Amino acid sequence: MALAFFTEVGRVAVESQCIRVLSDLREAKIVASTSDIYRMAQSLGNTQITKAFKRAIVVCRDDGDSAFWETVCFNQGFHNVKIFRDNEKAQQWISPGIDGA
Repeated sequence: MALAFFTEVGRVAVESQCIRVLSDLREAKIVASTSDIYRMAQSLGNTQITKAFKRAIVVCRDDGDSAFWETVCFNQGFHNVKIFRDNEKAQQWISPGIDGA
């Protein structure tokens, strides 16, 4: 299901010529093992999400999985993926001109 979500986000972003994506997952119930998280990060390259995307993901709590996801994405070359618990901070980070992007 998560891979389908990322594929659809990538498709819509490409159609809209948008490279900044904010995903608000605060109400999502995400259950994933460490190996699931690792495989999902590896699979991002098979979606339309490119390494040029700047991606902010807002979660309701940081249980360690979010930090692991961010690290694995970074290691896969997705250097502009960042996890937030605060939607306002995510919006600031994703905005043009922040962090040189």
